[in-house]
Amino acid sequence: MNEEHSLPLARITAELGELTAKADLLKVELDDTIRAAVADGESVIEIAKITGLSRPRIYQIRDNTR
Repeated sequence: MNEEHSLPLARITAELGELTAKADLLKVELDDTIRAAVADGESVIEIAKITGLSRPRIYQIRDNTR
């Protein structure tokens, strides 16, 4: 394969891997923050509104049934 294609493909693949890893870390942080907010008595409805997640999803995260 010529460099016109191989270099961009390699760069994009590497960048995608880095972004995927960062997204995974952010998901863990979001879940931990949701659990803490619920444990502190915050409204599941408000958490759902802020995050754009459904109320059932908030309960799944709280209960670690994800």
